[in-house]
Amino acid sequence: MALRVSCMGTRSAKLTWGQNLNQPRAGPISFNHNMRRFPAIRSVTCLSNGGNSVYHSMHVVAERNMSGGLYHQSGWTWAKNLSDVESQGETGTRPEDSYNRRAEWADLPTVARHRLVGQLLYTLPFSPGKPMLNGVRGITRALLADRTLSTTLVSRGGLCFTPSFSGCDISNTNTVGGRPDRSGKGALPSGERTIGLWSDAAAFRVPGDLNGNGRPDVPVGRFGNSAANVVVGPGAWARSGFRDVLEYFGLPQVAAAVGGRASTLAERRTG
Repeated sequence: MALRVSCMGTRSAKLTWGQNLNQPRAGPISFNHNMRRFPAIRSVTCLSNGGNSVYHSMHVVAERNMSGGLYHQSGWTWAKNLSDVESQGETGTRPEDSYNRRAEWADLPTVARHRLVGQLLYTLPFSPGKPMLNGVRGITRALLADRTLSTTLVSRGGLCFTPSFSGCDISNTNTVGGRPDRSGKGALPSGERTIGLWSDAAAFRVPGDLNGNGRPDVPVGRFGNSAANVVVGPGAWARSGFRDVLEYFGLPQVAAAVGGRASTLAERRTG
C-alpha cells in the first residue's frame, strides 16, 4: 500500500470588489436621500482591486494494487478558504457595509471542510493473457478485452451559508435586510438536527429586536455583528457504480436500478 500526505496553501491578493460610493454611513439618523453623495442616484459602484483570499488544505491519499485486477484508492481532504470577496469573478462582491470590507472576511460557501473520495477498479479477466476467454478474437474481443468496472464514492461535509433577515433598514443606509446579530454558535447538537431544523435560529436575532418578533423595537444605526457563512449545512454523498458499463452493453434498465445515487446526510438521518 502506498500512502501520500501533502499540504497546500495559497494566498490571493488584489481581488476585484465593488464599493457602493453612494451608500451613506450607518448611524442613528433615519435615512433620507440627501445623505447620499449623489441624492438622485441609488447606487454608484466602484470596482477596485483590494480583496484577499487565503486557502489551506491537507491531503491524505492511500492506494493499493491488489491481486486479480483490483485497484483501490481513497483520499481525504481537509480544506479552509477564507476571503473578504465571496465572488471572485470580474465584478467581485459588494460588501454589506461599503466602508467595512473587513466584516466580510469569512469562509467561502463553496469549500467544504472535509471531503472523502474512494474508488475501486476491477479489470475484467477477459482478453489474451487473462484467466478467462483468452482465446477470443474478433468482435467478442473488441467488446470484452481490457474492460474495467469501477465504483466511486464521494462524501463531503456541509457547506456554509449566511444567516439573514429581511424587511427593515436597521443601519439607516437604505439597506433593507442583512446579517443579524449573533449570540451563539448557531449549530444544534447532532442528535437534534433534522432536515427541517438544521441550525439553531435562537443564536441569531434582528438587531434592536427586544421581544423576538423579528422587528427592531429600538433605533439601531448599525449593521448586524454576525459574519458571513457562519452556519454549516448538512453534508452530502454521491456514488456511481457500473452504470456506464451496463449502458454500454445495452442494459439501461439495469443501469438505472444499480446506478448513481446522491443524497444529503440529513436525508439519511431522517429518511
